[in-house]
Amino acid sequence: NKTGQTTEYVDVTFSYTTKVPAAAPDMTDSPLFSKAEWRKGGENETVLRLYLRQKGQFYGYSVVWDNDGTLHLSFKHPHGIAKNPAESPLKGVRIVIDPGHGGTSSGTYGTIPGLYEKTLTLTYSKLLQAKLESLGATVVMTRTTDVLPDKEDMSPRTDHARNNGTDLLVSIHMNGVSGESASGCSIHYFNEYSYPVNRLITDSMRAVEKQYNTGNRSEPCAWSPFFVTRLHDCPAVLVECGFMTNKHNMELLINTTYQDKLTQAMADGILSYFRALPTYTVQVTN
Repeated sequence: NKTGQTTEYVDVTFSYTTKVPAAAPDMTDSPLFSKAEWRKGGENETVLRLYLRQKGQFYGYSVVWDNDGTLHLSFKHPHGIAKNPAESPLKGVRIVIDPGHGGTSSGTYGTIPGLYEKTLTLTYSKLLQAKLESLGATVVMTRTTDVLPDKEDMSPRTDHARNNGTDLLVSIHMNGVSGESASGCSIHYFNEYSYPVNRLITDSMRAVEKQYNTGNRSEPCAWSPFFVTRLHDCPAVLVECGFMTNKHNMELLINTTYQDKLTQAMADGILSYFRALPTYTVQVTN
């Protein structure tokens, strides 16, 4: 379901498995799962089914092999912020910001000669970083200068959000096409548990665009299988702030007031997302 999560359970399939423990893991103290059971899968497969305490509330998973060959599975659960002080509502929340491109990867370009996407993505990312940190969040940047983090692929970017308790990854980009008519932001996600934060960021950014009479995307909130959006450890979104190939968009994208308002809209959407998450309490019933 691309526009809402209806998950009731999570299946972990073990292939070429001949023996499993007689008892499934005890979920009594789990904030996410109510119970677990072993089930027969396909040929040479065993499935561990984990039932969610609340339908549709799944937020990602991490997988790690220890040096001794032990497999560890961990599952993301909401970072409750309800008890945070008013001046630091995102206290304890870890967010990775990824300024797109950098170094030898210039990204797209548009109506201003010599200005490339990589420069604007870093500008917008630093503005967003400051706004989120002012709300109490811990922010990790995949780059802070004009360098290219990528190696064989883009995993050096997503590695900042893997197996470390990160709550959200936001990748910042600018758009560009061959024509000049396309205008406005678009925000992309892949996993269904990334949709809620994507929707809130989209709506918040579109409100700013409407003030400036820009943006003609039919549905800016888009499902897209980009490398960074396929991160499974936590919700992940890729934000295209506007089209450098559209003259009006470009004038706005380099305007400091617009930059401030658009990044504030991103921060507002992110804050709204974390405020909407449930705070789990485990109630054990016999």
